[in-house]
Amino acid sequence: MLFALWLVGPYSLRWLIPPSTWNGSLWAVALPLLAVALLAAWWAYKVTAARFGKITLFFLIPLILGLTGIPLYDVDAVGWFVAGAIQVLVWLVLTFAVAGAFAVIYTVASWPLLARYKSHRFGLVPGSAKYKPSFLDRVCGIPSARVSPLVSWLADRIDDLAGIDHTRALTFGDLWRGPDKPRNPIRRTARRRVSA
Repeated sequence: MLFALWLVGPYSLRWLIPPSTWNGSLWAVALPLLAVALLAAWWAYKVTAARFGKITLFFLIPLILGLTGIPLYDVDAVGWFVAGAIQVLVWLVLTFAVAGAFAVIYTVASWPLLARYKSHRFGLVPGSAKYKPSFLDRVCGIPSARVSPLVSWLADRIDDLAGIDHTRALTFGDLWRGPDKPRNPIRRTARRRVSA
């Protein structure tokens, strides 16, 4: 809804305040208002272009849509300047309001997670810590009995696949030699493989 409001807000302004309303305005009001609007728009574009690059042109779509609604009315030159300045100012206000609303929404949504990051172990999987499944874990299918930690379980499965017992760790030498070679001639086997 915020995105839709930002996109059609400047264009729909012509229905709330028709551009012909500003016919007969004073030049002393129109020119300073237009100058302030253009300076504010130039500053906002410069700031966002430094951060977002070419995608900043996407932010101009509501402004262009809003300005295309002005010629649909019978507007004199002063009315055109005032209506254009008001379109630019409404576009700026809506753009910053929507960006601020998104920032507030995402901050509020992510704050509980950020406030308790230590209790979530910084987002890392608890590897060798003892783990007892909670009620929600059991509902999801984890057995109610204590399960082995992830690192221990994974090491046991790799040892099973390598064909070694769980009394010692799997080494690169085991992978280099293969399962049926004795452990002693590792250097001889390495030399033979390198020379081949």
